[in-house]
Amino acid sequence: MSDAPRHLVTGATGFLGRRVCALFGEQGFVRATAREVAPGGPWREAVRADLTRDLPASLVEGIDVVIHLAGTAHRHDVAIGDDAAYAAVNVEGTR
Repeated sequence: MSDAPRHLVTGATGFLGRRVCALFGEQGFVRATAREVAPGGPWREAVRADLTRDLPASLVEGIDVVIHLAGTAHRHDVAIGDDAAYAAVNVEGTR
């Protein structure tokens, strides 16, 4: 398992994120990140982070693969009618 890549999964607490963490967690190390994330999920480490803000460099320290799943998709109160909020999460958060 020591040769397995170390993964960072953004949006780890979402519908897809939790399942992706479980899948890659079976193969090795997973660091999970989301706006609200706690220990005890299908990951080795949990780091609370908001991708629309400055992120610590330590978030990707020791990581080989980033799986970016964070975004606004089902929060219609944010995604519809507020282009700036949608862009902050889905565009700038990805950058």
